[in-house]
Amino acid sequence: MLLLEARFFIASGAIRQSTLEASSAVDICKEITFQRLWCENNPGKRYDEGRRGKLLRNWDYPRHLDIKFKNHFGKSYKKEHYQEWSTINNLYEARNNIAHGGPNQYGSPAVAVDEKVCRSFIMASEHCVRWLLNI
Repeated sequence: MLLLEARFFIASGAIRQSTLEASSAVDICKEITFQRLWCENNPGKRYDEGRRGKLLRNWDYPRHLDIKFKNHFGKSYKKEHYQEWSTINNLYEARNNIAHGGPNQYGSPAVAVDEKVCRSFIMASEHCVRWLLNI
């Protein structure tokens, strides 16, 4: 649903909101997938907010998709799909700027998030969500 909203908002010209929706789709799917895989690998153990905090420690989903998934499940989105992961990393930086009232940009030097960049964020988000759903 969030990816559909990202597409709706970009079609409406709301690039900031589209960026937030695409980012949320990746983050939520990552959380659900991590919990699912962890529970499959640790039957009988409870996965709750305390366990999540010990396993993931923060909300840095590009890092989680690389290091945390590799350490716990032997899969790394960064290693398997570096180009898309790089776009996801840029999306995460842009999301952080937007969510905290900053400019619609990422990187150093700053790159403005225009419609073309936002569409690349949406495409990378869709790719990442498909990857997560298939592991």
